[in-house]
Amino acid sequence: MNKQIFIDKGRLVTKKIPEFNCRPGELIVDVLFSAFSSGTEFGELAKSSESLLSRARKSPEKIGKAINMIKATGLKNTINFVEDSQLALQATGYSLAGIVKSVGEGINDFVIGDLVACSGAQYAHHATQVKVSKQLCVKIPDGLSASVASTVTLGSIAMQGVRQANVVLGERVAVIGLGVIGQITSQILLAAGAKVTGFDLDTRKIQLATDNGLHQGLDAKNSDVLHRAQELTDGYGFDKVLICSSDPSPASAEMAFEISRHRATVVMIGGIGLDLNRSLMYYKELNFVASMSYGPGRYERDYEERGLDLPISYVRWTENRNMLSYLEVAKDRENNLKNLIGRIVDFDDAEKYLNSEEPKTLNKPLIIIKYLEFDRDENIESIKSNKNTGKIQPKNKKIQLGLIGAGGFVKNFILPNLSNIDGCNVAALVSSDSAAIVNMRKKYDIDLGFSSVDDVLDCDIDAVIVANRHSEHFDLIKRSLNKGKHVFIEKPTVNKAEQLEGLLGVFSENEHQNQLVYTGYNRAFSPHIKFVQEQLENIKSPIMLSYQMNAGALKKDNWQYDLEEGGRNIGEAVHIYHLFGALFKSKPESISVTCVKGSKSYMAYDNFSANIRYENGCVGILTYTSIGSDAFPKESFIMHSGGTTIVSNNYTETKIVGGKTFKTSLSEKGHREVLQSFIRSLIHGTSEMTREEQIDTMHIAFCVESELRDGLRV
Repeated sequence: MNKQIFIDKGRLVTKKIPEFNCRPGELIVDVLFSAFSSGTEFGELAKSSESLLSRARKSPEKIGKAINMIKATGLKNTINFVEDSQLALQATGYSLAGIVKSVGEGINDFVIGDLVACSGAQYAHHATQVKVSKQLCVKIPDGLSASVASTVTLGSIAMQGVRQANVVLGERVAVIGLGVIGQITSQILLAAGAKVTGFDLDTRKIQLATDNGLHQGLDAKNSDVLHRAQELTDGYGFDKVLICSSDPSPASAEMAFEISRHRATVVMIGGIGLDLNRSLMYYKELNFVASMSYGPGRYERDYEERGLDLPISYVRWTENRNMLSYLEVAKDRENNLKNLIGRIVDFDDAEKYLNSEEPKTLNKPLIIIKYLEFDRDENIESIKSNKNTGKIQPKNKKIQLGLIGAGGFVKNFILPNLSNIDGCNVAALVSSDSAAIVNMRKKYDIDLGFSSVDDVLDCDIDAVIVANRHSEHFDLIKRSLNKGKHVFIEKPTVNKAEQLEGLLGVFSENEHQNQLVYTGYNRAFSPHIKFVQEQLENIKSPIMLSYQMNAGALKKDNWQYDLEEGGRNIGEAVHIYHLFGALFKSKPESISVTCVKGSKSYMAYDNFSANIRYENGCVGILTYTSIGSDAFPKESFIMHSGGTTIVSNNYTETKIVGGKTFKTSLSEKGHREVLQSFIRSLIHGTSEMTREEQIDTMHIAFCVESELRDGLRV
């Protein structure tokens, strides 16, 4: 069983986590050493212990978000969300070294047994085993110890700051703040041939830096510090100044401007206050530059998750190349970097040690956590973790469910609703997020947690609920059915037209005829739609329904714009196509689509109108837009039939014009009701959602998508 250290309300705790499943483009790494950065990580610990009131005072903008959430989802759900945010365990750690245990499909430059250094707060945790994307993993050069290589993330942050300064051989460079980033920055600058002066308020840090070769160290508290800086630069000031301190006040920036020469470059690496002195910047014509994390590619999904590299001819230093470059510097200056380590502690003792007062008294900024002993000649196959095995505890013959996915929709809708539905039990959870597994298992009493879908499908469960990436839905439907499981799939059922043909093939196979496939098209299950259906029971004339979806704008790098994930028509508008079918009780006959002309500020296929005529004469018109006002309801519709007009506003108020009104205090879109329907169907053995209606829904979505794309090409 793997283990990982988490932050838990101001303390560190060690928890068991599942063994990782190696996906394409990822590596599984058994950890040798991880670097605990005292300043950053003890700071995160302190934040986690703060009360909600204290956090609100520091971030008043979150109060407004909470008020909006109360309006949208209710007080109870908002309290639940806030409590989860405060009480949930948080993963910690972002820099380590280890041994490659598994290599995912599509990776050719690593093999099992490679010694590697890994970065990323989303991957490189304090854990016995981690998964990491290939762009955040580099081989450790021969001759460099794994303990020093485990500082790769810290070194890459420092390296990117130095690159942003564009330091030239022989320049006079100041480093403000001699914590671990400042110490490593100084080492890189010394290796680059700069004349380096360090500034700090702590004389111990200054002494450590000078012991490691810093040319000059100045106490920032001394009244003559500015005079001394002028002396060291022959009265000109420093060519480059790198701010490595973490200081909410503007004091660090002001000092940087004071000690800079005319037209110098000041680089912000640490988090500082930005109430800046314009006159100093103006009269010296300073170049003020921010340095972002490890370098180009950071936070870019295509780069970090998909492994798409940035061409070296255009981007010389990406985050991955910065990692490699730092390790080469570290190899040459290994003794100096080792001198930054205050303590090496075994993983089994780390929780107790790091929660004590002793680490805060160390004179050196780094603590290294040690995991495994390793010999390069040792057979890598002997280093294995125990697989996460366990038994599902019987829950009075309830329907046993396996849940695949642990994102926001699962946390905010699926699990809270399932916990209040009789007759079912969530027995197993699959996620690549170990913190989510630990938190959700504890909160909802889930027996087992896995990182591999295969593991949950091998469990003794009745059905799976799939709530992960749209691009994986079709494959998971097939795998689940082949394992004899019923399936509830979050919309869309599939996300590509060719998959729809494949799904028809799967449905035609005799061995799957008795297995339920249910899609989370919840709008048709809303209490508001049930009210509408009751009003239409005795009306025989066709229905005219105009539906407005005021979806709102998204940033252009949002995952919903990823063609592999289907886009917003297939991923969201599909709800309304299913609703049309549920209300009209007929098959689509013809579809026409019109969209606006796109621009730099909005997408054409986010702003379209789909007009769908059904065989029984009903017409459904969906207007989907991202350019509407936030003050207008996200969803609304007007329906006409047989002399009756029905108006609905965001699933909070639905009224018959001149007649009854149905109201709910919150927006009730049917999230709970569609899950209840699925559980009832499992219990009674008869599906309340036909395969045919799901196929028809996706057929409409793909026809609309085709019309949109063809229209844009024209």
